[in-house]
This record gives sequence, structure tokens and C-alpha cells, in this order.
Amino acid sequence: MAYLPNNSNQYVNGTTIGATLPGSPAVTAFYLGANAITTALPTANTAGNLTRLLSDKFGRLISLPQVTRDMVSSNVYVSLLGLPDTIYHNMTTAIAGCYSDITYLAISNTSGTPTLVQTYDGTVTYTYSVPAQDMIAVSFNIPLKATTAGVEWKVRSVTAVNQLAVSVQYLNNTA
Repeated sequence: MAYLPNNSNQYVNGTTIGATLPGSPAVTAFYLGANAITTALPTANTAGNLTRLLSDKFGRLISLPQVTRDMVSSNVYVSLLGLPDTIYHNMTTAIAGCYSDITYLAISNTSGTPTLVQTYDGTVTYTYSVPAQDMIAVSFNIPLKATTAGVEWKVRSVTAVNQLAVSVQYLNNTA
């Protein structure tokens, strides 16, 4: 996408432009660039519309990690147990056609007993060791991918504990 010099609202489509160009290049020259932003992101666009690249005032491209904010979800699951948990409990909400890819997971064990905590995406089980009266937190720079779309992640404690809290942040991705 190319812009008319000094006018970022008009797009050039290979036609001759009669404009004053810096450094006197040919009148048919194209400039490929990004809009410099200073204090705020531009207004969100409608899906399917052409959007502009964003840069800082020095021309360095700006990108948001992973997905836009409206595709991020979170959940907190608190379990008051006394026995080993034999069933898995929903940790995410399933959305038809979406993969719930985990970006952050925190597990807090306030009991005096260490435990193993298992997360399960319907196909694959991940096991975490959580010390007594302690917690673990994992931030996935590359999201922990769900195996199947439209399936929620589940969690359970393998060992009997009095209280277990699980916080999760995840992305609702489509293939």
C-alpha cells in the first residue's frame, strides 16, 4: 500500500500523482510507509477493511503481541477440596470454531499439602507440581495451543488439598 506524500488519507494505485515530493523524485514515485502514532492507537477498524501499518515517530513498526484485546479471555477457578479431585473442571469457555490457546497460567495452593495439578485440553494432559502454601505461574510467550477447536481446557488436583485457585488467560484463535 502506498500513500500520497504528506496526505496519509489518500492511497496511490499506480497512477501519476501531481504532488510536490521531498527530494524531487519522479512524479510517479511511491512511498511505502506507516502512520506514526504518538499517544493513542487509532480507532478500531471493521473486519475485512484495509488497515494502515503503525509506527513510532522514528518509523519502527508497532505490533500487538498475539491477538487483539477483544480475542483475549480470562477465568479464575477456585476449588475447595478435601479429597483428590477425580473429575476435571472447566478452566476456559469453549467457543465453536475457536481454539483456546493459553498465554498465562497461575496455580495457587493454600493448603499445607503439595499437589500435582493437571490441565487437559480434551486430548493432551499437562502436569504441574505445586508446593504447599505456594504457587506457580507460567507465561507462555508462544501460546500453549489447544489441540481441538471448540473444546474447553479443564483442570484437576491429583492430591487432596483444601484450596486450589487457578487463573488462566487465553486467546480465542481460529485456525
